[in-house]
Amino acid sequence: MIDLTKIELATPEDKEYQIDYWAALFKLKTWEEMKMLAEKNEYLKETAQTVFRMSAEEQVIKRCRDREDYYADLRSYQKAIAKMESAIEEKDAQLKEQAAIIAAMEKQIKEMQEVKHT
Repeated sequence: MIDLTKIELATPEDKEYQIDYWAALFKLKTWEEMKMLAEKNEYLKETAQTVFRMSAEEQVIKRCRDREDYYADLRSYQKAIAKMESAIEEKDAQLKEQAAIIAAMEKQIKEMQEVKHT
């Protein structure tokens, strides 16, 4: 059993099999630390390259998903805007129709007032 918080307590046997290096691999926080550790062990170097490659692939996959999400959101926004524009056009048409009715009524009132004054 390896306690990653106690790597400094590795036994000579642990060090002989470089278990302390492998345990250190799991404690790394940066790619630079991994690169430095991998320089000391060819197997760790191969592992580091594999981890880096897998991580890079995950980043590419994440970017692709983010791009898909962006375009899905964009399409959703475009549909919402088109729906709002359609509603505005409909309201504009209703306002024009009502303005025409009001103008016709005003004309009738004016004609009635002219007839009444004559």
